[in-house]
Amino acid sequence: AASLSGRLYVCGGADSARQALSHVECLEPSTRAWKPLRPLAQGRYAAAATVVAGRLYVCGGCDARRVLGCAERLHPATGAWETLRPLVQRRSHVGAMAAVLPWR
Repeated sequence: AASLSGRLYVCGGADSARQALSHVECLEPSTRAWKPLRPLAQGRYAAAATVVAGRLYVCGGCDARRVLGCAERLHPATGAWETLRPLVQRRSHVGAMAAVLPWR
């Protein structure tokens, strides 16, 4: 999960049968309602999610068979997911964060 423009995004996960989900939902605070969005290209759980430069990134995770190295980026204005180059090392159960620091 990650926050972008005041909204909470929950991406992927696993169902009660431990099947990886590609579902994406967005919580709109003003209505307190969850809205389904376009799904991820790859179902996954235990993935990292973060926001950089107004885009939501979901990386790694697991599906039912293996640890994943794939990465996707959400363009909020269009709601479209873009598949990115895979991670160098597959990984799951990781966290991600981004910080903007002054350049010197």
